Amino acid sequence: MLHRKKHARGFTLAEIAVALCVFTLLTLACASAFPAALRASHTGSSYAQAALTAQHKIDQCRQQGYTNIYAGGAIVASLGSLGIVDAGSGQQNPTGYPAGSVSYTFTGADNLAASSLPPGATGTLVIGPPTNGTRWTPSGQIAQVTVVLAWPSGQQGAGRFTTHTLLVNG
Repeated sequence: MLHRKKHARGFTLAEIAVALCVFTLLTLACASAFPAALRASHTGSSYAQAALTAQHKIDQCRQQGYTNIYAGGAIVASLGSLGIVDAGSGQQNPTGYPAGSVSYTFTGADNLAASSLPPGATGTLVIGPPTNGTRWTPSGQIAQVTVVLAWPSGQQGAGRFTTHTLLVNG
């Protein structure tokens, strides 16, 4: 003996169509956010790699010390022969830095093309007197090291990372 129910339970075709439309819209909304998240991930990775590379460059300068790099307010060592920068002399008095500063590139010295930085990344190392004066240190006893990494527009757009440190005699 089978008893049939008066009202069958289940979804109508219209209800299924509406649910499918809502599901499709939500899926498209989530999928459209994926490229932006991917770009943000690439950008974050580029800045993290730039920070590591800049810290490495600062560590190289600290390892040499003030007296081996910038004693008495003048560049002492050939930073190219130390492997810190690309071979060749630096640019004297670069724009935007105090007089007595010298700017070098280190694109080849650190093989930036093979790093995880975006293609076309360039590195610049500037050594010179501090930009904010030397109120607490005698003149000629302190040098400012600035590291700049820049990359052109690519998957995540153009970027620039700059950091500074001081080398003190003593």
